[in-house]
Amino acid sequence: MKLEHFLIALLVTTMAGGVLVMTPTTTAQAKTQYTLKSIPKKVRGTWYTYHSQYGKHYYTTYKITSKRFSERDFDPNIRKWTMSKSTVHVLKRSAHPKDSKKNDNKLAVYMHGDAVVVQAWSSYNLPYDFRYESKYQIDQKSYHGQPVPSLHHYFKYIDSDPSVGTHFYHTKAQAKYFNPTGKDEGKLVY
Repeated sequence: MKLEHFLIALLVTTMAGGVLVMTPTTTAQAKTQYTLKSIPKKVRGTWYTYHSQYGKHYYTTYKITSKRFSERDFDPNIRKWTMSKSTVHVLKRSAHPKDSKKNDNKLAVYMHGDAVVVQAWSSYNLPYDFRYESKYQIDQKSYHGQPVPSLHHYFKYIDSDPSVGTHFYHTKAQAKYFNPTGKDEGKLVY
């Protein structure tokens, strides 16, 4: 009987000591999330789309590298060609960057499902309905019986309108083939 009580006491002491040894002394911390350091390879390259405004036809060009977005476009309001360049910068997802002149051309890039989301730093702090952001997704289209990639660009306006979508292609010939009249695709569901 005494041996049985001794073994039970020894078993309880061993189990209690094991629990104390296995209990961590520090609290768990959530891992800080950052935006992407570079633009994913699937959307990099030179992309073209074909437009028609005021009776003139033209191509909009996107050049996307690992750290930079460049766009060459015809501005129908001033009827001149414009060029814009923006650079990707790493940012904490919970950060609130200041809206300043030096941050005008900075972009935050992150993934949302299989889409690449690009957002201007100046709108990063704003509520979702007022954010200026673009989503890029790769679609497959058939060009003369061959599959070709298409960069589907969804642009979300600041005033909460439905987004506008445009398809871009690797060659000007493909851009004109898929949109021979140069008409915009119109409003889309974001």
